[in-house]
Amino acid sequence: MNQLKLLCLGDSLTEGYDIEPNHCWVTLLKEREGWDVTNAGISGDMTAGMLARLPLALDKKEYTHVFIMGGTNDVEFGLSPNHIISNIKAIMRQLRYMDIQYTIGIPIPFDCKSSTLTRFEYVSDGLVFSKKIDEYCDELKSFLEGDEADYIDLRDCFRDGTGRIRSEFFLLDGVHPNRDGHELVYGKILEYYSNL
Repeated sequence: MNQLKLLCLGDSLTEGYDIEPNHCWVTLLKEREGWDVTNAGISGDMTAGMLARLPLALDKKEYTHVFIMGGTNDVEFGLSPNHIISNIKAIMRQLRYMDIQYTIGIPIPFDCKSSTLTRFEYVSDGLVFSKKIDEYCDELKSFLEGDEADYIDLRDCFRDGTGRIRSEFFLLDGVHPNRDGHELVYGKILEYYSNL
């Protein structure tokens, strides 16, 4: 993978919220695999912010690939799946125009049963947030399949064979992966790009 120059554009799930930087899945790709990878994740960012800062991020290096994952914050602020997907679609179209290969990450689920969060911005409670995350992810996957776009569904790592969320891989907030969760994401991303 010496020729790979990967930009990871996203929110806190990419930045590595509340864990040591060297345990973040992006850093693991860089340090363990020696990949040329840049972490452009910003905690709290929304897909509109990702779209706005894409040109500046791309200006820093000649990337061969971009991995995009976002939408969780958009859902919390009450945006519809169609609105969120329109931002991701705009990112995809820009990258397609620039002839840069891209892959979309479908975000991890929300573990409402073990979450310590008691306040949400624009949804009533954790169960509603969880359902809205699932709805967004399902619609995003459907769009990507219809568009014949490459994607990685990270939800698979965080559910068991019966569909139950694996709480042991989340921080106490139920939103972000813990250190072991980042290992799961690292493994999934590594497998995908190693097979290109």
